[in-house]
Amino acid sequence: MEYSPNIQYDRDIFKIAIQPGSLAESEVKMKIRKDRVQSPAVSRFVFMNAVPWADAKLGKITLQMNDTRPEDALLIQIVHTIDEEETLPYIDTSELVEKAISTILTPNVVHSSKRMSDLEKLTKGFVEFQTSQKQEMSEISSLSSTDYMKDFERSMCGSANWLACSDRIQSFDDELKVELLKSVWWIWGRLERMSMTAKMRAEGSCGKKQFLFSPDGFVDYDRMSPEMSCWSKRKFEEMKFFFVPREIFYDDVIWSIIETDPDDMELTFITVERLFGVSHLIIFLNSSGNNKSLPYIDTSQLVAKAIDIVLTPNLVRKTKALSNLEQLTQGIEDSRFSQRGRLSLKELISQDDHKNEFERSMCQTAKWLSCSDQIRQFDDKTKISILQSIWFIWGRLERMATTARLRMKNLCGKTQFVISPGAVIDYDEMKSDISHVSIHNFEEMKFFFSPRELYYDDIICDLIEIEPDDVELTYIISIICFQVTGAHFGGPIEEDMERLQDILSNDLHKYYIENSKVNYFSRLRQLMKIKENFQKFRNVRLEKYSIGGVFNLFNKRFSNPEFFWVPPQKFV
Repeated sequence: MEYSPNIQYDRDIFKIAIQPGSLAESEVKMKIRKDRVQSPAVSRFVFMNAVPWADAKLGKITLQMNDTRPEDALLIQIVHTIDEEETLPYIDTSELVEKAISTILTPNVVHSSKRMSDLEKLTKGFVEFQTSQKQEMSEISSLSSTDYMKDFERSMCGSANWLACSDRIQSFDDELKVELLKSVWWIWGRLERMSMTAKMRAEGSCGKKQFLFSPDGFVDYDRMSPEMSCWSKRKFEEMKFFFVPREIFYDDVIWSIIETDPDDMELTFITVERLFGVSHLIIFLNSSGNNKSLPYIDTSQLVAKAIDIVLTPNLVRKTKALSNLEQLTQGIEDSRFSQRGRLSLKELISQDDHKNEFERSMCQTAKWLSCSDQIRQFDDKTKISILQSIWFIWGRLERMATTARLRMKNLCGKTQFVISPGAVIDYDEMKSDISHVSIHNFEEMKFFFSPRELYYDDIICDLIEIEPDDVELTYIISIICFQVTGAHFGGPIEEDMERLQDILSNDLHKYYIENSKVNYFSRLRQLMKIKENFQKFRNVRLEKYSIGGVFNLFNKRFSNPEFFWVPPQKFV
């Protein structure tokens, strides 16, 4: 649960609590520098002093520190004030902080990890921490104060143990290690729970509206009713603006983890990225001192990741008994897993949204290509060439198909487009930050970025009318993509693409026969109509981009221009 921006975003969480020159500051520094937190008590190192709305009156507090409590007793003490008018408690976290600091300064590392890299050591620590997760869980309908305190203890001590796994971090001086713990413990705890929730959802052990709050309990977004008496005089329903379940548990990020499907080491790397400030695989590098210059767009990390996926796929499912068309259909179905039915309306497409779209489209396309036995047999150069040609088209077609499907279920309006797994845009109301693409704003560039044209709304309507099943949809997407690849490169690659299309056409014929759709020629004509209309509308857009290129309206500064080849070297 989040409590304030200071707590949620870590860095200032303890800084207010330890004011310069205070008793708390001097005692903590003394423990760090002299006895490395070996004494049984730490000064009043508390959360509530760090919370903006708190006004702890120390004169009215009675603290009882019991050194003989049972092992499972809470390290955090919630102490109610004597003054009846003051209803919010004083929260003493001193014992918890003492234990966590002691853990990171004097770690008890059992496993030998001398020959492992720091990332491997942190991965091992992360995996070991998650072994406490139970498969059989109960629902926590009302989060109590005890649940919150256990979450704090688990997160702070867990992050301290995790940080202690790294030799590099252990080489830091004591003050830096404590500062690091202050900064990351809450976010680390939340990221760990998010990753476990993603894992359990993917396995089918956790519902789409559930979050694994603890190793043995989950909350349901629609049914949870947290106790707020520790944090506010108001009830949860009155504070919903601040504590929306999908927001406080970062549900969009959970779905992104499911979509990306990282292994343990990749997940640890993602965690390190988030904790230490590294973000997107795409970087916009702006020239210093010139506000009107367009940025250099560095996509090298993204391209490297996508190429790695398509050349060394991590396939879990067995697809030997499936045709190539069925294998690619399975890939389309897998890409949908993160899609939600309940969508938020996005009024402004930000630069981060553009980056997310690029990253999602390129990586999902690479995964999709690796589903096919035939494509995996191509040489590496051909695989990369296909990826270069189709990643953006494939991503757009997948979003168009999703929009059509959700419109038919009345989960998306007729003037809306499903821009991401969790959001829609409205054609008539949307705005877009295109400052990385052009020195002109979105309104000035409407000729090139007309929403209905940009998102192929006519094709979406065709999909709704024809209602292709998943195999037919995959066939349409495949034929469009591989024709584009062949036309772009020509020569041997075009010949490979023609043979691949023949294989997929034969697979579709076999699918129709096996499903008793003998007279399928009229159906096939409808599918080909979608392909032809898409190509027609795409050609109109390419002509517009060519006009823009004549007047130098678009940014051409990409680190990997071969992946943004649309004439004249613009992206679609």
